[in-house]
Amino acid sequence: MEFGGPCWLIHGSITSRFAIYSIGLATVAYVPYLTWLIWFHPLSRFPVKALHGKYGDVVRWAPNELSFACADAWKDIYDRRKDGKVLTKDPVWYRKDATMRAEHIVNADDPARHAEIHKMMAYAFSAKALLEQEDLILQYTGQLGEAIKEQSARGPINLDAAIWTLPIVPYFQYWLTPKAVREGGARYAMESKEDILRGERDGPKSDRIDFVSYILKKRQELNITDSQLAAHSNALIVAGSETSATVLSGLFFYLCKHPDVYAKRKKEVRSDFTSADEIMAKGAEGLSYLTACTNETFRIYPPIPIAMPRVTPKGSCTITGCFVPEGTVIGVYVWSVTHNPENFNDPDAFHPERWFEKSDNLDASNPFLMGPRMCMGINMTWIEVRVMAAQIAHMFDFELEDKTFD
Repeated sequence: MEFGGPCWLIHGSITSRFAIYSIGLATVAYVPYLTWLIWFHPLSRFPVKALHGKYGDVVRWAPNELSFACADAWKDIYDRRKDGKVLTKDPVWYRKDATMRAEHIVNADDPARHAEIHKMMAYAFSAKALLEQEDLILQYTGQLGEAIKEQSARGPINLDAAIWTLPIVPYFQYWLTPKAVREGGARYAMESKEDILRGERDGPKSDRIDFVSYILKKRQELNITDSQLAAHSNALIVAGSETSATVLSGLFFYLCKHPDVYAKRKKEVRSDFTSADEIMAKGAEGLSYLTACTNETFRIYPPIPIAMPRVTPKGSCTITGCFVPEGTVIGVYVWSVTHNPENFNDPDAFHPERWFEKSDNLDASNPFLMGPRMCMGINMTWIEVRVMAAQIAHMFDFELEDKTFD
């Protein structure tokens, strides 16, 4: 092999020396910065490589990021503060790039812009508007029940898979063609966006009002583009389907793992209703033990177990008594705060009774966040989960095929 002779050696030698010199210079320049980050940065008093269970309620897990696992941090970070300071969403995390191409209800980091979008969608997510579409929930619950009945006749079933193949957010039925549960919904999630856009151009298939209807009413007034409409639709599809499916999967798993809890829940549902068809949203609200089981599922198996990051405002602020400099990315790490023994006795145990006893710090569990950026879908999720969980529990008896599964 020919290397290019002596000139190559000279050139290579010079290049190598230059590279080594450059790396050395960069290292010399970077070492003081690392030293400052570790020892002198305003956040240096918080451990860098630590877990909340070992190092406490506040952990510095990145150079400019803090994770909180104490209940009081919820209000300081996410709620309206008495000092009037606003912690905005982290623009790096809630990015508006080629994935979405436009901002939507979830990633809008400007408070004024978010308020505008929130106002546009607020009524669609109200309890009144959702109850007007209760028949869709009942329709899909019926489809899920039929799918379970059909599959169970052939042997053990994967209930988790059955739940996750529910059609994407029932309220998009306005433009989306109904599909049986067994056909699956998640696999055509991206197609749903195009169906919505196509439906808006071709005209509605019925007089039913859904989430997108409220966006379209404001389309001209707010100059909403196709990309923005698609972004809103994508956000609603993901947020509207994943939360309910996750908590339902977790709920039935923990019920099967705890036969005594399952027996109480089944007795409550079957005592209050003579048939599954009687179970409607209003009636399901009165199932207190079901509500406790669901709250416990949200706590022990949160759909979003990580922190929803916020950025501290100009001039710094105080979080649970800790001074935090401006521009710091912070958040309540959901899994840590809901599994913190300072907040919940025996935190890793599934114990629905804690929601009646109230000896624990129940305010530490906030699966829908709080404040002005609280999840708009809270009413929708509760209606879906209560009705579906109650009806399915009334129609079927469940147990784990593999009792050792954990």
